Amino acid sequence: MPKTLLMFALKLTVTAGLIYWIVLPGVETATILDRIDRLSPGFVIAAAVLIFFQNVIVVTWRWEHVVAAIDSALPPWRLIKTTIITLFFNQVLPSTIGGDGMRVWLLRGMGRPTGLAFRSVLIDRLLGFFGLLLLGLFGSLYLMLRLEDPGPVWVVALLSLAGLVLIVLAPALVGVMRLLPIDRIQQGFETLAREVDLLARDRPRLAGLIAASVVGQLALSAAVFCLARGLEIPIDLTGVFAVVPGVMVAASIPISIAGWGVREATMVVGLGLLGVGQSDAALISIGFGLVVLLFGLLGGLVWLVRGSPQPKRRDLEELDAAMQGGTDR
Repeated sequence: MPKTLLMFALKLTVTAGLIYWIVLPGVETATILDRIDRLSPGFVIAAAVLIFFQNVIVVTWRWEHVVAAIDSALPPWRLIKTTIITLFFNQVLPSTIGGDGMRVWLLRGMGRPTGLAFRSVLIDRLLGFFGLLLLGLFGSLYLMLRLEDPGPVWVVALLSLAGLVLIVLAPALVGVMRLLPIDRIQQGFETLAREVDLLARDRPRLAGLIAASVVGQLALSAAVFCLARGLEIPIDLTGVFAVVPGVMVAASIPISIAGWGVREATMVVGLGLLGVGQSDAALISIGFGLVVLLFGLLGGLVWLVRGSPQPKRRDLEELDAAMQGGTDR
């Protein structure tokens, strides 16, 4: 698929470019080797537990409740296994599909229509982004009040605010989209509008889902703090909780491979505002990425042990179409 290969090439270029021009110039090999030599495994294990908590436990719990709200409940253990498997595809699939597309494909294998599976993942993603953007906004405002020169923090604040506004207005935007004079798109957005409205009316469930998103993102910030402590890098805990959500906002922009490059560059800039050296910030970010990659490899192992069939080209094309519009086939 030339389109997929082109997308992969562009993302690879962005990843390599950001690492080469922004991250590597200020990295000192001696500093990194010294930090690694003093590494405390206990803090690294704590960071891994926190990352697993967000990327598997929180995501699964939130997705499970979204599926139950718009359709019918599924056994949590099946969704946990699915979420772990998709960590692998988040790392290896370069197209628009990624882990979210595989969640759609695997949920379809549990007997759910492609369109419903797609919408459940979309709603789950929006809820996750809402919590992330909320923390990104508050963290940016905190840094702007605390620092004399907050640098590019205002960009994160504006992106977070704009994202929050779009998510809050999502029901109205869906209502507008369902007026488009194309039957397939109209039908898909009508169904999505009903499901979003159904979830929005269940205030306790919605509040719980947003709270879970916030807690999960705070866990990622705590993981970064644990990695810093494990590497004996002095860092301010409050500052970490203010900076890391903004880093994750930037890393979630799908312009690089699995967030590599973007995460490192923004971590260097963000932690630099707290007085962390470039080599130390880059090492923290790389350590974070390696833990995520490790869980991705675990997901690949679960995929192999599970003995699932590989998606064929026709499956990938259908998923690609679903990720761009969704159908009920």
